[in-house]
Order: sequence, then C-alpha cells, then structure tokens
Amino acid sequence: MTDTSWQTGSRPQPNAPASASRHRRHLFYGWWVVLTSAFAVFWGVPITVYSFSVFLKSLTQDFHATRAAVSLAFTLRSIADAICIPFVGWLIARFGTRRVILPAAVMFGLILLSIRVLSGGIGQFYVFYVAFALAASVGFGPLAYGNVVSFWFDRRRGLALGLTMLGIGCGAMILPPFAQLLIAHFGWRSAYAILGLAVLLVPLPIVAAFLKEKPQVMGLLPDGVASAEVAAQEHADAVGLTASEARRSTSFWLIVCAFFFVGATVQGCIVHTAAMLSDRGVTPQGAALGSSLLGAAVMIGRVGTGYLLDRLFVTRVAACFFVCVAVGVRPTSARRRAAPSSARF
Repeated sequence: MTDTSWQTGSRPQPNAPASASRHRRHLFYGWWVVLTSAFAVFWGVPITVYSFSVFLKSLTQDFHATRAAVSLAFTLRSIADAICIPFVGWLIARFGTRRVILPAAVMFGLILLSIRVLSGGIGQFYVFYVAFALAASVGFGPLAYGNVVSFWFDRRRGLALGLTMLGIGCGAMILPPFAQLLIAHFGWRSAYAILGLAVLLVPLPIVAAFLKEKPQVMGLLPDGVASAEVAAQEHADAVGLTASEARRSTSFWLIVCAFFFVGATVQGCIVHTAAMLSDRGVTPQGAALGSSLLGAAVMIGRVGTGYLLDRLFVTRVAACFFVCVAVGVRPTSARRRAAPSSARF
C-alpha cells in the first residue's frame, strides 16, 4: 500500500555519517530538491487543468461540438485520475519515485506532440486528453514530488511542501496566456505539440539531473541535521499511521470527502473561466489573463498554507480555506443565474 507516513509523521532516520557536519555549512540540498520539484509541477496541473479553459472554444469550433461535450474530456480525466492515483502511489512506494516519474514524464511530452497529427473526432480527443493528463499527474504531479520533499524535511515540511506547490501557482499564471498566444498563431493542435516539446527539452532533463529521492543518497539527514541523536529524538516524538490504519479511521474518509467536493467545485469553475469571460466580451488574451489571476491566488495560497501548517493545527487551516472557497464560488453562481439566456455556458 502507499506509504502515507510523510503526511502524518517523520520517516525513520539512519545514523548520520561523519560527512553530514560538512554539509551543514552549505545550503541544504533539500532546498534544491524543493526548487526542482516546484519547476516540475509547473508543467503538470497548469497544462492539464488551468490551460484547458483557453483551449475550450477552439475545441468546440474544430469538433463542431457543444461546450458540454468538449468539457466531458476534463470529467473523464478526473475520473481516470481518481482511479489510477492510488495505484501510482503503490508504484512509488514499491519502485521509488524516479523510476515512476521519469517514464511518465517522457510519455506526457510524446502524447502532447502526437496531438499535432490528431485527425479523428472528439472521441479520439477524449482518449488523447485522458492519456496525457494521466501521464502528467504521474510525471509532473504533486503526489510524487510531495513524497520526495517529505523525505528531505521534517520540522519545516509544511513550508517545503508549500514552496513546492508554488510551482503550480506560477504555472497557472504563465501557461494559460502562453497557450492562448500559441493557439492564436498556430492553432490548438500545434499549441499542444509545442508544449509537449518544451516538456521534453526543459523540465525532464532538470528533474533527471537534480532530483535526489532521499537525503541518505547524499549522506545527509532530513532538515540538514548533523546529529543522529537529534534525528532519533524527532522520530521518537513523531506519530504516524499505516495505510490500513488510516483507511479504517473516520478522519481519513472525512478528508477524502472534503477534497472530493472542494476539488469538484473549484475545478468545475476553472475549466470554464476563460470561456465565460469570452462570452462577456473579453478578448481571448484577456480571458487567458483572467485564468492566470487564479494562478496568482494559488501561488499565494500554497506558500501561505505551507507556512501556517508548521504553526497551526491543520484542520483549522483547512476549514479557513474551505470557507474562503465557499465565499468565492457563491457570488459566481448568483451572477450566472442572472446572466442573459443567450449566453452559452
């Protein structure tokens, strides 16, 4: 089963080698792992989720389909993701993160490139979209990189994870306008192909070169501690659950339900953001900029959440942000009910 101890406690630590004290004087390599992970997740969710809305109108025009029919691809992607991610977690626990993410990252780039020659109807697009979205969630998704970062940090784990997820916020700011620019000049197929080529040439080599799975590989301990006694004491103070124990707990299923409902609500809005702005007379580039503003909010929220998790009880932080989601979505729903019936949603 997937090892969930990175979410609830520290991993067992070996005795620190003598070389650890020398590394202490330099920047802890764990922060380079965080930077590499942030750069990796920059390409995953921002392409498959946040950029989908800027492709939506071009897809409806090319396939002569309704907006609901095209957005079904995103729904199928979400269902496939929910089914496959537990298996991906098992693969990571069984074979290690690098052996899982590197082949998936290559597949992600190649599938994006192959969309350039897509000649079938919308059904074929469903297959392509689900395939590259699954490859993205494995090769450049937060699950794998969050797992790696958690090996490197104990005391500052919340901040490290928040900085890692900063990559998603930056990608959500930059990639939708960039994708819209590519669509305007080359069409949606070539836009996907260019993004696929960029994935193969930019983040993949960096991840392969700099992502180290565990600090022990470099003779280090989490957080850069140089004392085996300190590491042993931190491990003794940690409390964790096995995967089977977590599945039998009420708290686990409450977390699953909360993530399901919040994810369905937020992503349902994100997918149609650019199209809804375009319906109200906003230019395509302006609509893409509107999507990028969501990325700015995500960027602030990720880092802020990570900072707060190291200092406050996690359920209070989550409840606060869930209330913010409810407040933000409700006015949007009210405006949609008041919109003219001629607008297409």
